[in-house]
Amino acid sequence: MKITVKFIGEPRHVAGIDSIELDVSEGMKVSDVLEKLEQNCGRWATELVKSIRANRFLVLLDGKATLYLDGFDTPVHKVGIISIVHVFAGG
Repeated sequence: MKITVKFIGEPRHVAGIDSIELDVSEGMKVSDVLEKLEQNCGRWATELVKSIRANRFLVLLDGKATLYLDGFDTPVHKVGIISIVHVFAGG
């Protein structure tokens, strides 16, 4: 099964692309997708994942922040789009 990973805002600048499709299998988690990005996409993906782990970027699964799910342990097999966005706040 394929999943689309979209890069929005600063993550798009880091990646140099708008999105990428990755093959995922049942049982894969967000952490597995991040590892797959690093393995398949080179240096920019390593920098992107470092920023995610440092909480500079958020990971959204079909628009829902992993912060409110099971974090990097959230399964992705039923997700259509993973979005990586810059942390934002306001009110």
